[in-house]
Amino acid sequence: MTLEQNGTAYGLNLDINGNGNGINLDNAGTGDGIHIDQNGNGIALRIDTEATTSNGCWFVNPTQTTSNVLLIDSADNLTTGRLAFLGSNSADTSTRNLVEIVNEHASATGTTALKIRQDSTGYGLNVAGKMIVAVDADSATAGVIRNTHATGYGLKINGASDSTRYALSVNDNDDDTVFMQVKGDGNVGIGVIPEATNSLASALQLGGNAYWLSTKAQGASGELDFGHNFYWAADGNQKYISTDEASQYRQGSGIH
Repeated sequence: MTLEQNGTAYGLNLDINGNGNGINLDNAGTGDGIHIDQNGNGIALRIDTEATTSNGCWFVNPTQTTSNVLLIDSADNLTTGRLAFLGSNSADTSTRNLVEIVNEHASATGTTALKIRQDSTGYGLNVAGKMIVAVDADSATAGVIRNTHATGYGLKINGASDSTRYALSVNDNDDDTVFMQVKGDGNVGIGVIPEATNSLASALQLGGNAYWLSTKAQGASGELDFGHNFYWAADGNQKYISTDEASQYRQGSGIH
């Protein structure tokens, strides 16, 4: 059967109001069940579904073993277009996952749920917003970063170069207590949010009041300070962390 349509109307129109299948195609051969050769600058397949609780598109119990259930390949003409776009503008506040990948069988230990291979210099993954890696009850490790290249980073975090934002923060899941924070200016706090240290120095703050400081510029004239309950503030003054006694020990220029 050949359907030829040269105008703007439908080449084939089926108006079905029952509960059966609109079109049923049983292909027992090795050819394509449906082949669409889209030569014009139009949409090859458009689905307008008004369903609310049924799936818009469903692969029912696919039996592939070594091939792909869904394959999109050789999109070699892309310039500013995308390989895929999944978007939602729903304002509903119900909890939901827009995209979910589930490896359901616990014995499938060789399965990687999501693999991204980036052969160029761009990002393998770019998240604009929050990113959470959760550990469920059956997993002992939230994530592993493995660098298999001879050079390059296993993990690189580009933070804003100021003391008001954080490049990294490790917090307690229950009450948000700070375990470790790295501020955008490179200063580190372990068990505490680090004070805003002078831009000429790098600092490590431990617990509540322990403080280590070193001038950034290399040279014998630099300084290494460590002590308790003090910090070198952004305005150039030495200040108390808490209103209490303080101690400071300094090394520099070969003396202490």
